[in-house]
This record gives sequence, structure tokens and C-alpha cells, in this order.
Amino acid sequence: MAEGGMQEGQVSGKVLMYEKPEPLNFQAHGNLGITQQNNGFDFVKDLHFVPVNANEFGVAATTFPIIFAGEQKQPLAVMGLRPGDNLFIDEKNNFKPDAYVPGYIRRYPFVLAKPPEAERMIVCIDRKFSAITDKPDMPFFKDNEPTEYVQNAVEFLKQYETQRLATEQTVKRLEELDLFETREVVYNPAARGRPGQQEKITEHLAISEQKLMALAPDVLKELAEKGYLGAIYAHLISLMNWDRLIDLTLIRNQQQGAPSAEMPQNGAGGTPQATGGDVQA
Repeated sequence: MAEGGMQEGQVSGKVLMYEKPEPLNFQAHGNLGITQQNNGFDFVKDLHFVPVNANEFGVAATTFPIIFAGEQKQPLAVMGLRPGDNLFIDEKNNFKPDAYVPGYIRRYPFVLAKPPEAERMIVCIDRKFSAITDKPDMPFFKDNEPTEYVQNAVEFLKQYETQRLATEQTVKRLEELDLFETREVVYNPAARGRPGQQEKITEHLAISEQKLMALAPDVLKELAEKGYLGAIYAHLISLMNWDRLIDLTLIRNQQQGAPSAEMPQNGAGGTPQATGGDVQA
């Protein structure tokens, strides 16, 4: 994570993946946009987890373990076993063809922010994104107005924000029901025909199947009707992907000689600030 400065036109606070977030406006960015000739997903190659919303659990579960972390129990898609090593980005900075790309990544370099003094949310961009240029294929503005490209990005941001808030409500309800437990991830070399002792890789928060099955029928019905139950089972199924991460790590270790490391147990946050003239959502 990186912190933006307090200068005019910038935002402050920590937002995972965004190195220099700025409110998007014509005065500062009128001649800028995105070039399609860039470094692919280089901006996420050093991240071994990203936030994921509950509506994504089903498809994300085909690729990553989905865990919960921190006091807020932020859902995270785990992409690697050690900091700085995303196992799903290849040497050309492309995502593996069979890997799901979470919405948190797809919205980049855009992000929404709502300063305390503002009535509406503002659209920000990460000014450090390597694909932002003054010779763009997809400009941010035309005739002093946001282009269709930006308008489409704003619509995606709105949808993402709606799902983010819904995810907070989902987690809140699961916490009210005391469904969380701490689990360990263990590497057993013998299971892969390798020498060595069993090794604990990390621990994380997950939904307890035992606590889930102990819920009253009317509560289970409520969870099903609200769509929470589907997200819960997608999360539980996703935990089988720890073995996939272990296998991918072993392959990368053979290629690079890199050691294993524990994952950090926290997510992202921040309180952006904004100035007048910004693009609003």
C-alpha cells in the first residue's frame, strides 16, 4: 500500500494498489488518458491478495482461496503465499488464462472516494499507472467532458461500490451469527511425494462448517433467501485452492529458489480528500 500526498488535487489515505490517487478532473487531466500499449497487469504482480466482494465468491472460488482478514473481516482473494509474489501473473505480466480477475483489479486505475465534506462520491485515478499518457488511445476527456470510456468506468465503479456495501452487510450478519473460526494451512510434503516435515504455512479466518450446521432452520432459510448461503459455500469450496497455491509455489521455488513466507493478516483502507471540479459519480 502507498499513501498519497496532501497536495492540491490529490487524495490522502491508504488504498491497496493505488500509489498516487488523484481526483479526476479536466483541469489536471484534460489531455491525458490510457494507452493500450502498456505493461499488462504489472501493477498487481507484487500483490499476493486483493479484496473480493461476496457476489464474486462463486467465480473467484474457481481460482483462489477466499479468506477473511482483520477486524473488519475483509474478504480477500489470496494469490500467493508470500508478499511480493502473485502466482497468477506470468513473466509477461499477463494473468493466467484460466484465472479469474477480481473486480478490484478490473476497476484500476479508477476508484471512488467520498470525502467527509462531499455530498457525492468522486472518481479518482492512480496517477502512477504506467498506461496513463498524454498520447492516449482512450482519452479521459473530450470537449471538456468525460469520454464514453470514463463514463463506462464510472458505471462499473458504481456497481462495484454497491456490491462492496452489500459485502459489508453480509460479513456483518455472519459475524452476528458468530460463524467465524481460525483455520491453519499446512504443507505436507509426503502428500506430494517429497521428503520433509509437515509445515504450517499460515492461519486465517474462515466460516465454521460446524457452527453453520448448528444454526436453526429459520436462520439457514434467511441466509439462503438473502444469498448469503451461496457465498458461504463458495468460500468453503474455495479453500481447496490452498493446495493449488502450494503447488504453484513449489514450481516457482524451483524456478527462482524463493522461500515460503506467511501472508499478512490485514486489508486495505483509507480516507480520501478531494477538491472542486472533480468527476462525480
